[in-house]
Amino acid sequence: MKTPEQLLAKLYELRKDFQDEDPNPEYEALHHAFMFISFNIEGFKIYVREEAEKEAKAAEETAQAAATAAGSEYGAFKPGEHDEADEDEELANMGRDELAAMLAEHDQKAKQAAGSGSLCSSCRKRRWNGRRRRQAEGAGREGT
Repeated sequence: MKTPEQLLAKLYELRKDFQDEDPNPEYEALHHAFMFISFNIEGFKIYVREEAEKEAKAAEETAQAAATAAGSEYGAFKPGEHDEADEDEELANMGRDELAAMLAEHDQKAKQAAGSGSLCSSCRKRRWNGRRRRQAEGAGREGT
């Protein structure tokens, strides 16, 4: 969204475009709007800031809804949920026999998935959660 000053400058340009020798309702409306906003610039700045916040919130809600819809197979990543770091910790705490059994199961699923050219479900989930986490981390950096 443009700054209040940019919006006021655009309103001034529009007012000048409609200015001619004969008074017309478009010019009068733009002139009075320009004059009113010019004299109440602080209130206009507050209004513009509030509207920008509303737009940002609506865009964030739309992005969250899209992420939830796109991630409906596995659910969208939310900080604090089970992710790769949690899985790595679980793997580190597993016993040798448990780990061997899990890897054998994974290899079998991977061989089945290889025929279809896709990843097994656990690998797809890890990849999906990794993307969600990177997006969440990236959004956190952009907001600062």
